[in-house]
Amino acid sequence: MIRIMVADDHRVFREGIVSILEHNEEIEVVAQANDGMEVLDKLPKTAPDLILMDI
Repeated sequence: MIRIMVADDHRVFREGIVSILEHNEEIEVVAQANDGMEVLDKLPKTAPDLILMDI
């Protein structure tokens, strides 16, 4: 199981990515974040293997 956090300030885009990822049985979306500070806050609690974020 790959644990993923998705971070993007555009809620609709972020939710779309999460929706696509959730169709894969080998992926678990463990958190979503709106910005970098939220990522840093959620990181220790969720321990994702991968973070998808815009630049």
